[in-house]
Amino acid sequence: MSYTRMQAFDLGGTWIRAVNISSEGKFSPIRKEPTEENFIRQIERMSQQLIPSTKKRNLLDYIAIIAPGPVRGGMLLAAPPLGLKKPLDFKKELASLVTGESTEIVLENDLTAAAYAELYEGHGKQWDN
Repeated sequence: MSYTRMQAFDLGGTWIRAVNISSEGKFSPIRKEPTEENFIRQIERMSQQLIPSTKKRNLLDYIAIIAPGPVRGGMLLAAPPLGLKKPLDFKKELASLVTGESTEIVLENDLTAAAYAELYEGHGKQWDN
């Protein structure tokens, strides 16, 4: 039985892109919206639109957010493209999305995430170091 295992959000200064990823590794169609000033509430709304049923959201293992700025320990330290000049605790701000006991919010810098993707899924797969 396939279920949505992860939701991923690419948060940018112009657009937010969101997708569900199933337990079988399949991606839903990408949802794309212009980034709003209150992007935290926008992520919450988009998450609920991607999985309307609270019961099904309880099965989420991860909510992954990629953001344009330095990240440390679940905190986005700054993000000029978003108008963010002071640290923002994504785990605290998005606590309403964590409906399942084991749902984890993961925050990563966009360039670091791109490097990981290239390493594991792109041309980097052919190299050992």
